[in-house]
Amino acid sequence: MNDNTQFDEQPLDAVFGDRVRRFQEFLDRDDANTGINYRSQIRNLIIKSKNRLNVSIDQIRDFDREFWQGLLNQPADYLPACERALRDTVLTIYDPSDSDFPSEFDSSQQYYLSFKGAFGSHSVTARSIDSSYLSKMVSIEGIVTRASLVRPKVIRSVHYAEATGRFYAREYRDQTTSFDAISTPAIYPTEDMEGNKLTTEYGYSTYRDHQKISVQEMPETAPAGQLHKIG
Repeated sequence: MNDNTQFDEQPLDAVFGDRVRRFQEFLDRDDANTGINYRSQIRNLIIKSKNRLNVSIDQIRDFDREFWQGLLNQPADYLPACERALRDTVLTIYDPSDSDFPSEFDSSQQYYLSFKGAFGSHSVTARSIDSSYLSKMVSIEGIVTRASLVRPKVIRSVHYAEATGRFYAREYRDQTTSFDAISTPAIYPTEDMEGNKLTTEYGYSTYRDHQKISVQEMPETAPAGQLHKIG
């Protein structure tokens, strides 16, 4: 190895922090061309007790093309930072003295992003999507032909040991709820380390809506007699 070789790689936490700050700058700016103010939208999100913000992927591209490419090609590295930036922005906007805001505000609430706009080469159909899009963000055009019921999936369970008066919590991750490659065992605790019985506190536990869908290629764009379906 050449002794003159220089490394400019930043620690992972520093890179994550830079991405959080960069997306905060995007949320804080006032786009004069489109008239879209995300801080105003976040304020309305808090007032309506919602937890998802819809963001234009086109505006992200105009703001920072490198960040836009990273979000499309490496969403597992960029999206968590974006959602952290959204949550931090929510906490800075919320004012308990403002009567427009709900009196009950959960500072630990998770907030999520959805994206709209032109995805370019990442716009796919049930026919064109393939393994080259694995781990990338895509926009799929098609018809939903089947949808399962919306069911709650436990993200964090809270349990109470009456014998000791202590609370215990356990988090659950899998490939559909986390970018973490390591899934947690789906084992529901019934006893603590001392063998005391645990009672689940459903009101304190956290759940996420979970649904499976099947998407079919739009008939007007498919070759005669061929309809591709993914599910």
